[in-house]
Amino acid sequence: MSRNPTRSAGGVIRDICIFSQNVNRNYAHVDYVLEALKDNFDVLFFQELLWRTIRQTVSMISEKGNDIMGVPKHPNWLYMVRLPTNGQNPHVMAYIHRHLAVLRPSMWRDIIDYHDLFILSLFTPHGMVNLLNVYSNDTHMVINLLAREVNQLPAFIYIGGDFNCHSEVWDPSCMLHPLVAQHLLELASDVGLEWAQPSNPGLTHILHNPNLARSVIDLIFIAPLISVSDLPQLDLDQHGPLDHVPISTLLPLSEIEIQVSYMVIPRESPEESGFLIDLATGLQSLDMGDLSSPDWIEAAASMVAEVFSSTWNAHVKEIIVMGQSWSWWTDDCSAAIAHYWESHDPDNWKAFCRTSHLAKRLFFDAHIQEIAVENQRPWNLMAWVKPHQLLPCEAILHRGESCHDIDALWRALDQTYNAVSEWPCDVMVLEELSLLVEQDWVPFSALEVKETLSACSSHSSPSPDHVMWVHLKELLLDDAVVRKFLSLANACLMVGYWPSYFKESVLVIIPKPGKLSYSTPKSFRLIILLNMLGKLIEKMLSRHLQFDGVKFGIFHSNQLSSIWQQSTEDASLFLTHLVKAG
Repeated sequence: MSRNPTRSAGGVIRDICIFSQNVNRNYAHVDYVLEALKDNFDVLFFQELLWRTIRQTVSMISEKGNDIMGVPKHPNWLYMVRLPTNGQNPHVMAYIHRHLAVLRPSMWRDIIDYHDLFILSLFTPHGMVNLLNVYSNDTHMVINLLAREVNQLPAFIYIGGDFNCHSEVWDPSCMLHPLVAQHLLELASDVGLEWAQPSNPGLTHILHNPNLARSVIDLIFIAPLISVSDLPQLDLDQHGPLDHVPISTLLPLSEIEIQVSYMVIPRESPEESGFLIDLATGLQSLDMGDLSSPDWIEAAASMVAEVFSSTWNAHVKEIIVMGQSWSWWTDDCSAAIAHYWESHDPDNWKAFCRTSHLAKRLFFDAHIQEIAVENQRPWNLMAWVKPHQLLPCEAILHRGESCHDIDALWRALDQTYNAVSEWPCDVMVLEELSLLVEQDWVPFSALEVKETLSACSSHSSPSPDHVMWVHLKELLLDDAVVRKFLSLANACLMVGYWPSYFKESVLVIIPKPGKLSYSTPKSFRLIILLNMLGKLIEKMLSRHLQFDGVKFGIFHSNQLSSIWQQSTEDASLFLTHLVKAG
């Protein structure tokens, strides 16, 4: 087989950069941070977030519409938050950069389900790692809760947030070390962490009122073996109009490199043009020879697979997932925020908020105009007025247990969707069917190939060999390639052998839309992706058998599925016509 394409060193991660701040319910500041930090940070932990009405959507019972509640969104960030429960809005949340999607970020709620705690899990090649985002009010409820449940907690590599806990250990201006602070240190020690003093120590809670005492209550706990260069750092440049100083932490994630790039041939690119040209040349040069035995069919299919693989590897392009979204940010926004950083005047912050709001309004108005008027596809905007679905990031519950590793997830899916695989199948019922007259099989034709391909979507997902329907449509415009394909397809049916290349598949699991929770296996749909050439032969076979089945009376007259002009809709139209005609 051909050599795999070479990846660059830029598409890997070895550590993650975490940004933690109490945002004091400031929506505009969160909106700014999402844009400003998209190229520099991997995880954003926020405390005291603002869960507010974003907009109204259409309603059948209210003229004003239904309120859409939530937090700011950004195309470069995956956001995870515990939805309000029993009237309690969440106080903590996480934004995870999209390039970390390869680590399957997940939210734990089965250990401690509390609105002031957020457990983030990442799956690395060495196993799962956990990070904890904390907001504890002045009653220290969260600290006491964690101390009581310490034996139930998983291992953590990071605990951080606003603890509202004063102690002389981390605050030189404090002359006390209360019992709750000792509980916090013991809790961290029990999970293998210790308080990490920032490399640039300083106050973290700087109140706007100069008459009130300033303090250190925002803390980070990490593993004790982390080097000095990885210590947390007070990020004074991103302080903004808030009274809490953010803390950034560079956290080693894995001893090996984790790929965050993917290999692809972009659509309508020079790489795709070269891919199709070389693919057609390679297929034309194949000598199918005699295909009268299973071994020769297998050899021919292997040659086709080698052409697809080697050609794709020759033209593939590495795409590194980065923060390069089509942003609403303008030069006016940059000038306004720079003016604020120079003066730290609250009036200049308000001016920046007005500027950014206007920039977003103009950006999205132009985007709506393009979709609805220029492209004439206003229905594509319907998703904009609906409540946004949260990511399916909760742990799947199966038979009362949470699935937090790949083996447990596989067992849950296998026992849910493959539960009857061992059941006996009674084939004796087939003996009740009377045999029909044997008919000759008519070989596939070039017309069948073109008609079958014309019904296939050009926007489908690529197959395991990276080929899409749009590629086959281009390839099979060449008569020489069509003849090669037909000889292989017809030989498979005449000999009665299906080559292993056509059996290769990839299982893709996607969430079903509209689910309130994705904590059960039934909330997902399993899709099998086959190699396109084999799938095309299957479609041609299904089409061929359909016409033969109708022609020779094989299908029952009441079968109303999978038959052209005999679907349930066709039967309903026919019945409606009979009723109206009398």
